[in-house]
Amino acid sequence: MELITVISILAILTGIAIVTVGNPRQFQAIAEAEALKANLRFTQSKAMADLPGNVWSLNVDSGSYTLLRNGAAPVPAVNIPGTYSGTYTLPSGVSVTGGTGSFRFNFRGQPVNALGVPLAADQSLSVYGAPQIFITRQTGFIP
Repeated sequence: MELITVISILAILTGIAIVTVGNPRQFQAIAEAEALKANLRFTQSKAMADLPGNVWSLNVDSGSYTLLRNGAAPVPAVNIPGTYSGTYTLPSGVSVTGGTGSFRFNFRGQPVNALGVPLAADQSLSVYGAPQIFITRQTGFIP
């Protein structure tokens, strides 16, 4: 009876260990997706702190993203948090697989199009191996 109990406990602990360890690349993708969300929020906060008429954007492609003000590098230069540059390159093996392009915000923090008009629909983007990122229309909320 004791042997069966010990074997049962070991089986449960092994199952927990397998689930906990998981795939390290997936953990890296999730961390990069969270960093991208934080940088989208940073871009939105820069727009809200700026004068009306100025639009801040984060231009995202499959392997990197760049912070821009009115479509150009801001002067004076503004670095993406945690970097020494306005551009961040994703690590090898992590890529944005959906929703690349410019994510723009106006002085109210609203997501806008290239003409500065608030968007009528939510935006989304995906980092391979991580949950999808959403930007809520009108408010710019990024859950």
